[in-house]
Amino acid sequence: MKKIVLLAVAALAGVLLAGCAKVSPTEVNYKYNATVRGSVEYANGNAASGFEVSLSVSGAPQSNYHVVTGSDGNFSVTIPCLGKNGLTVAASISNFVYKGKKYNSKSTKTGKAEAGGSTEKLVLELNEGVSVE
Repeated sequence: MKKIVLLAVAALAGVLLAGCAKVSPTEVNYKYNATVRGSVEYANGNAASGFEVSLSVSGAPQSNYHVVTGSDGNFSVTIPCLGKNGLTVAASISNFVYKGKKYNSKSTKTGKAEAGGSTEKLVLELNEGVSVE
């Protein structure tokens, strides 16, 4: 009797495992990407280097990204897309302290990039706040 029960359990387990093997996992396709590019400038038009830009993105595996401006005030980041439709992005800077002063941007800049392409240059202009030194 024990052998029959063990054989029945083994057979049932084999059927369940065989059924599980036929189910494929959900695949995420990251073969597409798009580039978000822009710059940060002081109110007088000079380049603002070393500022962190927050990117709120739809159409990507994550909804939030961050990038730091280079010495020329520009930023560029390539982000994987969930499909051929590309990305929609909103770029902003908020309450950033840099070299003893507090800054924020006047507005959020938005853009769209098709898969394989890039956004138009998103230019963020900084408001200079009070000195925090």
